[in-house]
Amino acid sequence: GSTHVEGSRRSGAGDVEGNAGVTVRGNTELAWLAGFLDADGWVSISRHTQRYSACAGFVTTSVKTKNRIAELLDKYGSKYLVHLRSPNNPRHTPRYDFEIRGLERVRVFLKLVLPYLVTKLEEAELALKFIDSRLGGRKWQPYSEAELTIARRVSELKRERGHKTRPLASGLGSWVEEAGELVAPQIQ
Repeated sequence: GSTHVEGSRRSGAGDVEGNAGVTVRGNTELAWLAGFLDADGWVSISRHTQRYSACAGFVTTSVKTKNRIAELLDKYGSKYLVHLRSPNNPRHTPRYDFEIRGLERVRVFLKLVLPYLVTKLEEAELALKFIDSRLGGRKWQPYSEAELTIARRVSELKRERGHKTRPLASGLGSWVEEAGELVAPQIQ
């Protein structure tokens, strides 16, 4: 069921030199959440029917970890869904899938963890550019070439890390992969 509808260096006194070289106030809770996103999470821009959507999330099989993630997301005002996925094989452990969807919700979450991200930093920065573009007056406009390029780059980064996605064939312009199939962009 669902609950809601919706590498840093220390520089002293709890401060952390973030990934952009900016000193930020150290927050071990957000650093832990960012580390979990880096290890067992995702940031993506996916296409559903005619719309692209930014999303982020986590996967865990630990009830204790699930509870801690939910506690921190609640504490910092990040809206999410969590799904219990029961395996068909009784020898496998059930897993909890956290999803953060929606431009503003993903923006809130990514801005919380961005100073602490390492592995998924580039995806998070690109997703924030995409979100800022869409929320900056383009939400109901056709997708720009820059936005489509961002979506492609996020997909490429996932493949570079070994995520099981098929590379986009060359010469397909702004096509993206969705559910294992190549999908044409919205016609502008």
